[in-house]
Amino acid sequence: MSNILNSKDVKHILINQNEYLIDVFKREGFELDAIPTNCIFNKVLPGLGATYSEIKAKRNSIIIEPNVPVIKGKTDKNDKLLGIYEGVTDNKIKKYLLDKDLKYKKILCTPESYLKVRKIAKNNNINLFENYFCLFDECEKVIQDIDYREQISSPIEDFFSFKRKAFVSATPLQARHPKFKEQNFYLLQIQPSFDYRKNITLITTNNFHDSISNYFEKFEDSPCLCVFFNTTNGIYKLTHYCPKKFSQT
Repeated sequence: MSNILNSKDVKHILINQNEYLIDVFKREGFELDAIPTNCIFNKVLPGLGATYSEIKAKRNSIIIEPNVPVIKGKTDKNDKLLGIYEGVTDNKIKKYLLDKDLKYKKILCTPESYLKVRKIAKNNNINLFENYFCLFDECEKVIQDIDYREQISSPIEDFFSFKRKAFVSATPLQARHPKFKEQNFYLLQIQPSFDYRKNITLITTNNFHDSISNYFEKFEDSPCLCVFFNTTNGIYKLTHYCPKKFSQT
């Protein structure tokens, strides 16, 4: 984030082994034991409970997640949370927003479905910008997925209108927007007190697809093989050049 923030705008907080973010926030005395406002939060490690800490925070929240499975995984078994995805009606969203028995509202939506929430809130005189904390999770996806998800960036302008908000990522990418500086954003970075690095096998090659195909031969008897790519184009090419390896996917 060096192109929008200088060194004095970076703060570090330690996390110890077997700690979660909610433990760190309590130890550091953060308000509501939660992510502070106007920060780009680099959690460095995945699985530290950033979304969980916001769900537990004593405030109304809109949590923008990159995809529906993440939302369903967090909301389907908790009726105090509202996940927005296909099949969730406008009436259900309205009823949740107006529920006076629910002290803190927690809405989880994709960037595309955020606009639906905003419209219903506006039609019912609910000021999201003043009364909700906006947490944009895995914010790097806005840059990575924009080529095939045109609406993924649609909440960005609204994001800066929220009185309280934060970006979160384990791998934040450089982003440019004048309001980062106008609103005094800073980078809050987790600093693990333990060695979290994992051993890797590095394969050097002049022919990626042949090398990966040959490498997969070691796992022919494996019932499951997981391959992680950061681009859909890479996934397509892999399945195209190694069709036999992915015939079941």
